[in-house]
Amino acid sequence: GSGNLVHNLRHAFGSARQGLAEPPDWARSFDADVAAALGQHDTAFLSRALEAQEDYFPPLVGQMVAVGESTGRLDDMLSRVAQFYTREVNSLVENLVELIQPALMVVIGGLVGLLFASILLPIYNLVQVF
Repeated sequence: GSGNLVHNLRHAFGSARQGLAEPPDWARSFDADVAAALGQHDTAFLSRALEAQEDYFPPLVGQMVAVGESTGRLDDMLSRVAQFYTREVNSLVENLVELIQPALMVVIGGLVGLLFASILLPIYNLVQVF
């Protein structure tokens, strides 16, 4: 049942935590939140534990996991959630790259102009002296 899944998740999270010498502050906060959620939902459905952690999991994840739990196709639903959010992240990264490229071109153009001016201004000043 899902109680075993939650137990296995707790065990996996504990194992992953052991690999960190000194976890950062956000990891400690996440660790405390997950431990609290898993402690509250020992025998409950995984979807309820995910829905309780709104800071880390969007509502869609809990709903898709609930559908997977009720149909017995949790692996398929988790795969679909992963595919959906992979597409979302890829789209977001592509949009950020499209926004950053023009700004980066302006900055590089400014640096080239500054380099050009730093070479030509001393030469121009020398010519004016003579």
